[in-house]
Amino acid sequence: MISLLFCLAVLLFFFVVGFFIPWLGGVLLLVGFPLAFFDSLRNFKKAKNNGGYYFTDKAIKKQKKLQELADAERIILVDDKSNHSYDSYGDIDDFFESLSIVWTDHDSDDVIDIEFSYKNSIDERSRRNIILDTVSINNKNEVYLRGFDMTAEDDRTFKLKRITSKILFDGRKYSKKEFLDDVLYLDSSEFL
Repeated sequence: MISLLFCLAVLLFFFVVGFFIPWLGGVLLLVGFPLAFFDSLRNFKKAKNNGGYYFTDKAIKKQKKLQELADAERIILVDDKSNHSYDSYGDIDDFFESLSIVWTDHDSDDVIDIEFSYKNSIDERSRRNIILDTVSINNKNEVYLRGFDMTAEDDRTFKLKRITSKILFDGRKYSKKEFLDDVLYLDSSEFL
């Protein structure tokens, strides 16, 4: 979208310059139009190679930053009955690598501060308040919300399917479908 708006602005600039200085406008059009065209083709190829999703350089940097954070976090589970420990570092790394980001907070002008009830993998329920950073999907199109959890005071990832309440945002409660469609402007029919 930004690339298209930029191309239109540059094209308008070239026409204005061309009106007052015709030879300079012609030169700018001959140089600028092919550059904009090839830039659009490059972006299209990036999106095609990414499963139809185009990520800006900022989103890619943010994804790398999140990956570095995931690499830095190590979860060690210790079995009390033995001296063996299990390092799930590789599993977490594989999990984050399998996710594709479909929304990031730079897509929105506002901070997305949401609250919901969540049931974790061992059926413990808790109320969560997070500042949403990214929305990702796995290869099964299951949606994951990642953001700063105010309760845990750390970045956390939540599976949308395990949210047991409506999502409270900006004083209004949204169903999962409404939240994806109306707040994040994603097509929920692709994920739910």
